[in-house]
Amino acid sequence: MIRFLTFMSLPRLFGRTGPKLRNLIIPGVLSAIVAMLGFQAIQGERGYLSLFGLEQERLRTAAELKALQHENDLLMRDISLLSGDKPNLDFLDERARIVLGFVKSNDTVLILR
Repeated sequence: MIRFLTFMSLPRLFGRTGPKLRNLIIPGVLSAIVAMLGFQAIQGERGYLSLFGLEQERLRTAAELKALQHENDLLMRDISLLSGDKPNLDFLDERARIVLGFVKSNDTVLILR
């Protein structure tokens, strides 16, 4: 009986070693997952740092939109001058000269080389 009690107390005194490898697998895998998700949240395609690139792209497309709207306004003005029951004959004459290359007999033509 004495021997049995002594044998049972040995693992309590001498059986304690450091954490086993199998006890570190789950915390290690979870730490790797958290690190990967943190990296993606900062550096990823939809991360925090990509917001600056998206802001620059938004400003560029806003400027392009403004230029296209201005060009559209000019074209709408030209359409309103050429269409309708009575088109503006001076504007029609100017456009025909530019597009077709017509010249009146009293016009002076300068050829620059």
